[in-house]
Amino acid sequence: MITIHKNGFARARSVLQVLFALCAASMWSSGAVAQNYPVKPVTVVVGLPPGGVVDWMSRLLAQNLQEKWKQPVVVENKSGAGGKIANEYVARANPDGYLILATTSIVAASMVFDKDKSLDLEKAYAPLSTMLYAPYVIIVPTEMPSKTLGEYFAYAKANPGKLNFAGAINTGQMLDEYALFQQAGINITVVPYQGGAPALRALVANEVQGYFGAAFGMQAQIAGGRIRALAVTSAKRFSQLPDIPTVKEATGLDFDAGVHYGWTTTAGTPRDVLAKMAADIQEFVKRPDTLDAVRKQGYESSTMGPDEFGRLMIRESRRAIETAKRANIQPQ
Repeated sequence: MITIHKNGFARARSVLQVLFALCAASMWSSGAVAQNYPVKPVTVVVGLPPGGVVDWMSRLLAQNLQEKWKQPVVVENKSGAGGKIANEYVARANPDGYLILATTSIVAASMVFDKDKSLDLEKAYAPLSTMLYAPYVIIVPTEMPSKTLGEYFAYAKANPGKLNFAGAINTGQMLDEYALFQQAGINITVVPYQGGAPALRALVANEVQGYFGAAFGMQAQIAGGRIRALAVTSAKRFSQLPDIPTVKEATGLDFDAGVHYGWTTTAGTPRDVLAKMAADIQEFVKRPDTLDAVRKQGYESSTMGPDEFGRLMIRESRRAIETAKRANIQPQ
């Protein structure tokens, strides 16, 4: 169980104010763009170790921007505390456009679990662009008799509380699991794990009977029969797993969840600099060779600009707060 903090939701609601501020920060005037930006090296900050997809996309961006801007653009990995170290580093930086933060659409959802609220998101970030998208794939052990998500939900309704479902602790992904179960009207116990790798191991060992897996990394396990995929959580079928139905196709529930990966910068950065940063990044993510590289990595392309990215984070934050309240989840 996750312990209750009586002021948790009052604090969590501040996330919405944050994200409205993000959108407002991206409403740029039609004034002149900062034609001389950048005049010194730019750093792309990644809150994860080297080697993952967030690191990959940021290094590809850095290479492209360096060629375009004629200034060094380097990637700095500041891993630790679930990305909080990197988030705080950029949020508290000088707002001059020389730091770019790799992030996701569900970063605000994770604030539901932040007890100390050490990061003032109301003054934190301005969105720039997204690049990648992937839904979750709902997977179960091969020992489970359920062959479809409809059968799985029927079993859960007939056996309330009997099924255990792995969740990556204190993440928006875990909240999306709760959201699906709430919508389906079923009682499934979510067991927290420290990340996706131990959660997947627990599922393969049949210690838990379900998990929201990262769709881009499941092809080999599904094809090899190590796990069974019941549905993807996107509104339409995921191009990398075209034979797996959506939640709506499998159950009739209008459910849509997944992760968009992209970049923000420090709020308060001059509007003309923000405009140039966003425009140049958008040019990069929409290039045919970039779109092809994304597909080869096992993702779908996501090319949201600042305003759309900000609105998405608002929706994710609102859903996270409502889901956590219904599940009686609050910061520890």
